Amino acid sequence: MFCPKCGTQVPDDATFCGVCGTKVNNANAAGEPVQPPINFAPPAGSGPAAQALPMKWYKFLIYCALWLGGVFDILMSIPYFSGSVYESSGVSAELVYLVFPSLKTLNILYALVLIALGALSIYTRFRLAAYAKNGPRLVNILYGANAAASLLYVIINGSVIDDFSTLPTSIIAAIGSVVIILLNRTYFNKRADMFVN
Repeated sequence: MFCPKCGTQVPDDATFCGVCGTKVNNANAAGEPVQPPINFAPPAGSGPAAQALPMKWYKFLIYCALWLGGVFDILMSIPYFSGSVYESSGVSAELVYLVFPSLKTLNILYALVLIALGALSIYTRFRLAAYAKNGPRLVNILYGANAAASLLYVIINGSVIDDFSTLPTSIIAAIGSVVIILLNRTYFNKRADMFVN
């Protein structure tokens, strides 16, 4: 069958067009295969020839980035729960917590936030893959929350131990997240008609 919006041939069992993301039906009311539109009109903003917007970033998000990000956040919570985050600097968690007892609470809270962000990442992946209306918004919330949580942890941790040496790196990472959010907004605003479920 053919997509009623862009005219691309799609598999008969497809629910959405793989090129433009339009929902397609397997058959028309009479049970016959859907044929390509006769008076095909190109999508808005596509120029003289019918050009579907590329979906490579969308596919990267749903097949790779959101899965890996979710698993990474969940795995990263383990060193904060156990206190082994300090082992890389050659100091035991017991010693750090003896000198700075509030860091234990901070690390446990941050570990819980990482688990929540990991779950949100996986949930966002499924919402985006289902062309849910809130999918693109969830992607931006996820990137913003990850950046905010990391920056806030570094600031609080730095104020407790009076060491802000990792703050510049966290600020650069937060700026990078803001740039990605802005690019995502532009990307998904151009494809807003696809996310309607």
